Amino acid sequence: MKVLNITTYNEECGVAKFQANIQKAFENINEVDSVIFPRSLNYIKKLNAEERLTVINEIVVQANKYDVVHIQHEFGLFFNLGEGFGEIITALKANNIRVVVTIHTAPSHVLTSNPSASLYRPRSVVGHTVRALKNRSQRKKLLDPLKMADAVVTLNRNTKSELVDIVGVSADAILSTIHPVKNEEHSRRDTAPRAFTDKKAVILAVNGFVNPYKGFDKAIKSLMFLPENYKLLIAGGVNPDSGNSKYMDEICDLINELGLTDRVHITGYVKEDKELERIIGSCDIVLYPYDVDYYKLASSGAVGVAINCELPVVTFPADSFKEIDEYMPGVLEVTNSTAYYELAQRAMSVTDKPRAHNNIKEFKEKNSYGVFAHELLDLYQKISQ
Repeated sequence: MKVLNITTYNEECGVAKFQANIQKAFENINEVDSVIFPRSLNYIKKLNAEERLTVINEIVVQANKYDVVHIQHEFGLFFNLGEGFGEIITALKANNIRVVVTIHTAPSHVLTSNPSASLYRPRSVVGHTVRALKNRSQRKKLLDPLKMADAVVTLNRNTKSELVDIVGVSADAILSTIHPVKNEEHSRRDTAPRAFTDKKAVILAVNGFVNPYKGFDKAIKSLMFLPENYKLLIAGGVNPDSGNSKYMDEICDLINELGLTDRVHITGYVKEDKELERIIGSCDIVLYPYDVDYYKLASSGAVGVAINCELPVVTFPADSFKEIDEYMPGVLEVTNSTAYYELAQRAMSVTDKPRAHNNIKEFKEKNSYGVFAHELLDLYQKISQ
């Protein structure tokens, strides 16, 4: 099975890392020859119409040598112009090429809420009209093309529901799964240097690019309700390609204002996954106080780092985390609310608990990138028959 992937790759973004993990898994499957198209989606989205058409023609010429084209779709990769996504699928289907799309963010992410307009409030009427026009444009550019794909892969159940209910994709055309994780020997704490030298320190960690929807401020504030020996390691920093330096400054100001400079350590941007896993492996508990609205629409690849390291994980009740908890209880400790006081309580409650190694190991085995790669192979074979 020869597969051509249209994606980001060797870039600092979650989709690129996701694709890299799939590529590595495919190396162990003789039946799959998986190749990356040399033009990144981040490159394609910046092209004007004429340049974009030239690249799409290149995609079609190369795709005719493959059994399936697999597109990694995240709305930000097409958001500026939007036309690229629909143009690529239309050109591929015009040449009878099989197309699979993995969608990383739920459709409602790009739609503006559209409450009924009031005839008695002119501003409401104007706003309603503007939102309706924007939604119509986004549907045409970013959502409707999904119906042309031979199959769509989703990484959480909300995305599947929205594909059916909002976009009109057939449920039979959707492969829905939980975001895969690595299944490797985890970094042992006793072989990884700790960020804090105090041997009695309980080290909490948050990891990933520093963005407002990841709740780094909540993790910092939770320290106010924990004993002095609880420390926080922020394993990450500003995305060098598209990060928010202003928010990082706000985080640093918060640490200073709360008098926590001796209890919080920031590593800064960590490029290599192995180094990040080594750092996380030196910690005791990992926190994911993510924005529950945003993570109703997306899944977290970052949580896979903590799971692969087999550490206790405390999360806010975002749907993507609740789905993991329902699938296999004991892998995550999910709070009942988004209060940082409860985040502190749950961190305390898991401090002395034995790690749920059996649950985590089983989850890693059942939901590894290796297992996911075989699911993709089955899907490719199914749509190629």
